[in-house]
Amino acid sequence: MASYFKQSGAWCARIRVKGHPELSKSAFRTKQDAQAWANVEEGKLRNSGASQGLGPTKTTLATGLLSYARQVTAYQAGCKQALTKISKYLRACGMVPLRATKVAGGREFGLDADGNLDAKLQKVTKPRFELNEEPVSAVFEAKQQSAFATRAAKNEQRDAKVQPLRVMLARKPKHCYS
Repeated sequence: MASYFKQSGAWCARIRVKGHPELSKSAFRTKQDAQAWANVEEGKLRNSGASQGLGPTKTTLATGLLSYARQVTAYQAGCKQALTKISKYLRACGMVPLRATKVAGGREFGLDADGNLDAKLQKVTKPRFELNEEPVSAVFEAKQQSAFATRAAKNEQRDAKVQPLRVMLARKPKHCYS
């Protein structure tokens, strides 16, 4: 539903459609211009379908990051580094962290005018990484594991300062950040 009002001598339009964020635009010369813009934008919102997942009011930051990792990060070269950061929020919310395993494929090269493969015309069609929910387990022998225990304790001590904030953010609905 669109509403129109005059502000500082210019017409403004505000659109509200359930399940979508509010849109507004100002500085229209006439009310008809504002109505034309609102009709186009409202049509786009209504035809776009419902929001994915649980919606903006029920999706927590952790579940949003989980879906982002599966839909976007799995296609990126820096997937493992991004998952390190995302997994901190997943653990803070009590979810199982993700691990990435590199898989074959990911890119397809296009052909240039001469019919040769061209790296500039590449498309990412398949995920570069496969994401698995795996709890972190001990990988090394007992002697090596004890050497890493000191480092792990220092990392936990460093992260202890920001962990309460991370827990609070991971459980907060996603719409609180926009």
